[in-house]
Amino acid sequence: IINGFLLPRAQAHVQLLILHVYFLFLVVFVLMIAAVGTNPWGTLEGVMKSPLDAFSLLAKHMPSSSNFYLNYIVYQWSDQAMGLLRYQELAKYVFYSRFCDSEHAAKLANGEQSCYHGLGSRSARLTLLAVTALVYCSICPVMLIPAMILFLVARLTYA
Repeated sequence: IINGFLLPRAQAHVQLLILHVYFLFLVVFVLMIAAVGTNPWGTLEGVMKSPLDAFSLLAKHMPSSSNFYLNYIVYQWSDQAMGLLRYQELAKYVFYSRFCDSEHAAKLANGEQSCYHGLGSRSARLTLLAVTALVYCSICPVMLIPAMILFLVARLTYA
């Protein structure tokens, strides 16, 4: 979509745009969803009427969701480690090897999607995890320990 409509000069520009847009999306729909609760339209209406109430809304709802985000950070350990297994490429290879020779199946299975596995998307996801740890460490200081382990695992995965 980006290549077709925006005509970027280089692939690095595409990854930078993905980083900015995807990070904003993740902050709104992953981090701030705790303040929305079960009534997103009512919350949006209340914030539109009085924008300064958004901060009290966050202060009211964020402590109750700190355990969820603590578990979310711990879950990300396995998600980062799964990148090392490349199980999606293995499944594609097994599927394609049924219909063509192994060399051609390997070429078909090896293509990574730069929209999700690219530098921009990966940076946006890791930045969201860092922001989540920093936001919730004032509520739950224990959050920093799993976050540190997460970034060690990510360093081992992507280095």
